Amino acid sequence: MRVLIIILGVFAYLLITQFPDILSVMMYAYTIYGAAITPALIAALCWKNVTPAGGTASMIVGGVTTLAWEFVLKSKIGNFDSSFVAIPAAIITLVLVSWATKKREAEIG
Repeated sequence: MRVLIIILGVFAYLLITQFPDILSVMMYAYTIYGAAITPALIAALCWKNVTPAGGTASMIVGGVTTLAWEFVLKSKIGNFDSSFVAIPAAIITLVLVSWATKKREAEIG
């Protein structure tokens, strides 16, 4: 528990140094939420062919793409919002991984 407190403290300090105000942190958090969680959640509710592997892969790709765009690629490629890149990447990953794992899960179950 003590190590976790230290890790969270370092993480909080890094957040303070990266963002100028609390509104920027909130916008960043909502961008990650929109890119990582929302496509998998909507697919789980509306699409019967979604698989757990597809949802998990979509969340990982959406989160990592948002982080990569904000901290590395935004200044090099283009200065537009990371959600324009991360949400399509998450949806494409969701569809492709669900399609690729659907047959294997049907054979197991």
